[in-house]
Amino acid sequence: MKNRYTRLIVALSFVLLAPVSAAQQVADQETMSRWVRDMKSDPKGPFERIMWFCNDGEILPPEPYACVPHGGGIQHGAWNERAKTLRASGYYVANVLAEVQPPDLTAGVEGRERLHHILLERYLMAVDRGWIFRRAGAYRGALQAEDEIVGARRIVRALHRPPFAGQADFLLRRDAARLLPQGLDLPSLTDIRQRSTDLAKSDPGFEPLRDKIHGQPDATDAERVRAYASARPADVRTTDYELLAKAIDRLYLPGNISD
Repeated sequence: MKNRYTRLIVALSFVLLAPVSAAQQVADQETMSRWVRDMKSDPKGPFERIMWFCNDGEILPPEPYACVPHGGGIQHGAWNERAKTLRASGYYVANVLAEVQPPDLTAGVEGRERLHHILLERYLMAVDRGWIFRRAGAYRGALQAEDEIVGARRIVRALHRPPFAGQADFLLRRDAARLLPQGLDLPSLTDIRQRSTDLAKSDPGFEPLRDKIHGQPDATDAERVRAYASARPADVRTTDYELLAKAIDRLYLPGNISD
């Protein structure tokens, strides 16, 4: 498995790092590389602000129920100018899976390239501590875990239909199923989110970790919760922190995650 993922990252890195056009200047490449490094340390990552993205195309400020008159919608981070420039240059970074629709991936060569970039980004997030989302995971509202899971499942289903359904794309489908966060149990995740919210209400210092669990959850969150609890004063009850950590452990047991 390790060798297969090595081949994947090499192949997808070539796609992502290849020049967009012969006219592109080396300085531009260096500038964009610096932007990516900056995003890793930016508390907002590739985002500028939180917005509502309504089903009728309206983009509205994060007011309660803002999209209700517009047929509903979802709330997440809006790209900053650097992320927009990278994407306009053909580097599809800062992907919000909740916004990806099957036609985005089936539109000829560009759609397939976008899929490759999505998978590369998910790989980098796994091996490079969140990559450009490293600190944005705690940026409240930037990503909604449930919406990301729904989007990931939508992508995986699309890959089982033409033009990706053939034997030639078997490895692509398999890698998508492994790299995209589509296998988590939603009811268990909802319970974890509620537990973290309850803790943050009684302990404001827990708020950044609560935001991380809501936006970009992973198996290491259990260790983070335990480390936070161990640093609390000796007279503070830590039972609820341990219950949250155990719930996270259960969520990421191999038998609870589907490919």
